[in-house]
Amino acid sequence: MSFLLAMILLAVPATDEGRIEVPHQTYTLGNGMTIILAPDHSLPRVEVNIWYRVGSKDEPAGRSGFAHLFEHLMFMGTERVEDFDIVMESGGGANNATTSSDRTNYFDWGPATMLETLLWLESDRLESLDEAMTDEKLVTQRDIVRNERRQSGENRPYGNADLLVNELMYPPGHPYQISVIGKHEDLEAATVDDVVNFFNRYYMPNNASLAIVGDFDPAHAVELVDRYFGDLPPGPEPPAVKVDPVVLDGERRVELEDPQIQFPRLSFTYHSPAFMKPGDAEMDLVAGALSGGKSSRLYKRLVVDDRIALQASAYQASSLLGSTFVIEVYAVPGVPLPMIEAAVDEELARFMEEGPTADELQRSIAEFETGAVSRLESLHARADALNRYQFHYGTPDGFERDLDRYRQATPGSVVSWARSVLNPDRRLVMTVLPAGSRPAKTARDSRPVLAEPPAFDPAVPSGSRRNSGMEVWHMERTGLPLVNISLLLPGGSLAETGDNAGLATLAASMMDEGAGDLDALAFGDALQKLGAGFGASAGARETVVTMRVLKRHLNEALDLFHEALTNPRFDAADFDRVQSLQIEGLRSQLQDPNQVARQVSAALWFGEDHPYGRPGGGTPESVGELAIDQAKAFHASVARPQGALLVIAGDVSTEEAAAIADRIDRDWPAKGDAPAPHATPVPSPRGARVVMVDRPGAPQTVLRFIMPGQAGPDPARLATDVLNTALGGSFTSRLNQNLREDKGYSYGAGSGFARLPDQGYFVASSSVKTDVTGESIKEFLFEFDRIRGGDIAADETASAASSLRSRMVAGYESLGSTVGTWLSLRDRGSPPEAAAADFAALSNVTAEQLNSLAPQVIPVDQMLLVMVGDASAVLPQLEGLAIPAVEIVDEHGRPVEGGR
Repeated sequence: MSFLLAMILLAVPATDEGRIEVPHQTYTLGNGMTIILAPDHSLPRVEVNIWYRVGSKDEPAGRSGFAHLFEHLMFMGTERVEDFDIVMESGGGANNATTSSDRTNYFDWGPATMLETLLWLESDRLESLDEAMTDEKLVTQRDIVRNERRQSGENRPYGNADLLVNELMYPPGHPYQISVIGKHEDLEAATVDDVVNFFNRYYMPNNASLAIVGDFDPAHAVELVDRYFGDLPPGPEPPAVKVDPVVLDGERRVELEDPQIQFPRLSFTYHSPAFMKPGDAEMDLVAGALSGGKSSRLYKRLVVDDRIALQASAYQASSLLGSTFVIEVYAVPGVPLPMIEAAVDEELARFMEEGPTADELQRSIAEFETGAVSRLESLHARADALNRYQFHYGTPDGFERDLDRYRQATPGSVVSWARSVLNPDRRLVMTVLPAGSRPAKTARDSRPVLAEPPAFDPAVPSGSRRNSGMEVWHMERTGLPLVNISLLLPGGSLAETGDNAGLATLAASMMDEGAGDLDALAFGDALQKLGAGFGASAGARETVVTMRVLKRHLNEALDLFHEALTNPRFDAADFDRVQSLQIEGLRSQLQDPNQVARQVSAALWFGEDHPYGRPGGGTPESVGELAIDQAKAFHASVARPQGALLVIAGDVSTEEAAAIADRIDRDWPAKGDAPAPHATPVPSPRGARVVMVDRPGAPQTVLRFIMPGQAGPDPARLATDVLNTALGGSFTSRLNQNLREDKGYSYGAGSGFARLPDQGYFVASSSVKTDVTGESIKEFLFEFDRIRGGDIAADETASAASSLRSRMVAGYESLGSTVGTWLSLRDRGSPPEAAAADFAALSNVTAEQLNSLAPQVIPVDQMLLVMVGDASAVLPQLEGLAIPAVEIVDEHGRPVEGGR
């Protein structure tokens, strides 16, 4: 074994809480592959994360989208392993990958006992994927990628415009000139020879770095890595892509129409410094000053003061060979776009004249630091960061170096880079308007035996109840200086009527609009200076107030939290603005075909007057009728300790948690009566029904099936979850394998059970190509009938249970996900301690049990099918299908006259 092994520990001053320590080892195999090991024994999970130094910038001419297509092909199996995903999921693992313009990363995760299998799978396809490539595999994945382009671009509001930006910003032949997803004609032109040549050119150990993060023994990992990767031969160094910086020769203007949108969008795109090069961090900070919060310059001017925009955002889109800086403004309908452009240019000119204030810079830096620390809770994000720093810095030891780019920025350096980049004579202004070869025998030839996943003891909080009636849950988790606080207050949208629907959401939104002596802008500024994340939202039964903050800023953040809870300002101007934004947000949802399908299915399943049949945030009409006094009264009725639940998780001891509870549970008198939820009757059984919302010209049809399901406390809940994992709850599930992998009709298909305390329903859905809508419905019905027929075998049951178990373990990874898991248990009427029984019971779920359950929990004879797509193209495809006659409805589920 020939390699250099060196332990690298980040040097962290013991007195400086803000600096990040991530212990890891790094070494290089004799074939040039970089290995990074970062143990973390907090959960019995492990992630294997590989970065290959190849992206869309490396594609041959006329083969745009090829790097991303190849990413998909890497999951199609080899001569040893034709069932890549099945092997992965049968052990409780899962995997995914992403492609950018600069790199492709593959990441696998699962129980700690799967490490050897994960490494075996990755090494096998790195060695021999090319030998098993066929035209059939290529055609299947090509169809999937083309569906992905349709779903993520062409059938998404503003998507076609976004696909054009790179073509307008970069000259022909530039590595970034075409988006990563590529063009349909280039994808169609790809051949198996292209695949083999691409694999042999870029997929070699010396062009990759591999990070292992999680619960493993480093010495054992070194042994496994050498066993599976050490004898893979290196290849010739891939050619480096070098280009000169792109400079636009003037301002470019493009105007497009999009029939899928309601709100005009004005965007400004500038060339900017490359990722992690001088100026890149400063442009991130420029974006923070322009649009990072209510008091940011563009948001305050356009949304708060002038009220000519619904949303204003700015961001640095960083890449290896050069970046772009983007400003996007969604206009209030009817506002002249030149007015918005003039306002944007005025604010940019003022910023470049004055530079950022010290407060603006402090807020942006604090937000970046909090975000960086928070992301390290995730094994995947940690592994990806280690590989990212290896990619850009040549060492994974880059956390502090990266953050210091921001910490060392000054107002002068920030404004200097802003002046350099934000040149009005060198930009794209885009307007989008609504329309009219291996050795005979190696270690890889033997599949590792999947061991039983390690025992897992799910975290549970300690609990107490205060004299005020407030319940407190606490969990101490050290390692990262983060604290999460969630406060659940009884009262949500179930207390509304049709006339005041949206009131709970509106009242919750006002908690972030100033409190005490601080108006909305000052309150936002105060939070940003601390890098604190604060939010309030309304669910069906509760209003939830949350805060995430670095521990060193906890005391100041708690003061703001308490003020927002007990003394929100409810200023009239802020109320009018928030109300308008909520209304426009509801209107914009009607442009999203997936959102339309959700709303129509709810309205028709439960009824428009049923609390569950209305959109959670109300309707534009109901919200428009709400008055500020109603919102004040609703807040006063929910902001009470009686029946509240306070959840404190993170780097706080029992004593510190008690002190936090004391600070929140003070000067908090109950005002008025607590809101009583309205009855939520269970819909009566009904026959099958099919409806369609007509979207002429839509390239895809959204399909959404809904059927009666279980309530949260149902004793068969766990077995049903295993059943659903096999049907539509994982990548290798029947629905996804059929519609995506076998047929290429869709980018993905899935299903799930929505469980409410008093009732539930089953949903299966997908977005499919318009011209195969009828065939897709046929395949859905085929899979429903097949699983109802009792054909689930023991191995499929074991694989689904293992996959479900792994996802359940992942629910305890971060502070936020842990709290979310506890609250999900609570919603079904179980304490957090009940999770341990669920983990124990998973191994007892049998195929016989699932086959007995399937006909009960997938009652196809009572289904509602909602379609959103081009009726003229879809309806002729439905002839001969065993479904009811199609009813044409509008986006609210109401019949369209003459539409049946």
